[in-house]
Amino acid sequence: MKRTHDNFYLSENNKIVKDSFVAVADVISRQNFSSVADVGCATGAFPRYLKSRFPNNEIEGIEYLDTLLAKASKDFPDISFMKGNVLDKESVSKRFDVITMLGVLCIFDDYHIVLKNVLSWLKPKGRL
Repeated sequence: MKRTHDNFYLSENNKIVKDSFVAVADVISRQNFSSVADVGCATGAFPRYLKSRFPNNEIEGIEYLDTLLAKASKDFPDISFMKGNVLDKESVSKRFDVITMLGVLCIFDDYHIVLKNVLSWLKPKGRL
């Protein structure tokens, strides 16, 4: 698979709030939670928005690519970011109340293993 989206995310303005961010955060706000992880967080735009909406909750960005992680960590030092691989269940050991994945599943032809692994990162009664 030829990767072309990585450079797009590196050059994208990660401080813009997208409509999808608002819509997903509105759904999240309807439940009790203490932790949210955004899987495939790229350069941290959605975790940044989540932190603004839920300042008292633990917000974590999970990303596979070091270049995107470095930019996210540099641009938003008040948010936690970690390296994780949706194809490797063991790459993330923390558990979360809520996990979001905006635009992640569409890059895989077979997303069964992706869903299985990410679901294992949820706390009991967690939401994906």
